[in-house]
Amino acid sequence: MTNQPTTSLARLTVPVVMASVVVDNTLDRQFDVEEPDKVWVTDITYIRTLEGFAYLAVVIDLYSRRVVGWSMQSRQTTDVHYL
Repeated sequence: MTNQPTTSLARLTVPVVMASVVVDNTLDRQFDVEEPDKVWVTDITYIRTLEGFAYLAVVIDLYSRRVVGWSMQSRQTTDVHYL
């Protein structure tokens, strides 16, 4: 077996062991909202950079579909969620 570099990149998701909070599913996949600032949704994604990964957390108002807040950090910690 030789140490040849592979031409394809494999994605690997590693589970993180940490305390989590389970909340009720109050949205129940109802994404059509009648008023602004009533329902906000969040997502966290990672962006590969030359210096490693950057973690981006975004809050979106479902009525206007506009970003109402965001935070970016070099590590994915619990405080990235607090915008």
